[in-house]
Amino acid sequence: MYWHQNRWYSSFLSMHDHPEGLSDAFQVLTVRSGSQGTGGHVSMYLEMTVPNGAGAMITQAIDLTSVPGNPRPSVNIVAAQRGTALGQLTKDNLDGDRGPPELLQTHHTCYKINAAQSDSVLVAARRFGAKIDAGRYVYHPQGGVKARLATRPGIRGVNCADFVIKVLGETGIATLGYKFHSTPYRVAGAA
Repeated sequence: MYWHQNRWYSSFLSMHDHPEGLSDAFQVLTVRSGSQGTGGHVSMYLEMTVPNGAGAMITQAIDLTSVPGNPRPSVNIVAAQRGTALGQLTKDNLDGDRGPPELLQTHHTCYKINAAQSDSVLVAARRFGAKIDAGRYVYHPQGGVKARLATRPGIRGVNCADFVIKVLGETGIATLGYKFHSTPYRVAGAA
């Protein structure tokens, strides 16, 4: 996000797409994949108002990651940027995939949402993490239907794209549907 003429604007949308700037009524969820081929990895960036923050904004980076050799993925919700009501911006945790997005080298889709939908995204992501903790999900690199077929009954194989599909569907923001393979590239709107 960035500050211009006393307003916060999305880093992913043109200022012309939201001339009123970010607010409780207008927030942005961006699904972004990097790399080429299948898209490498997909993350969500939630540009939202801070509850009771008197005009303060925050960008939350939300994704599902795994460690090689460990079948248990983890849900990450990390503050990537914080902005005060006075236009001061601090950047936190901008390392690796959570770095400032190079939009020309990525594929992304933006969803215009409100504060209630922003809250529901965070709730859905945390709920997914709780299901991982309960043993419901394990990591499978291909995701999609193939990952479901490759795991035993009662446990579902997922990847980062499946996580995004689940969060978007559960919150009613978008219905993407599962394919044989779930790819970051497709989930980010590039295919």
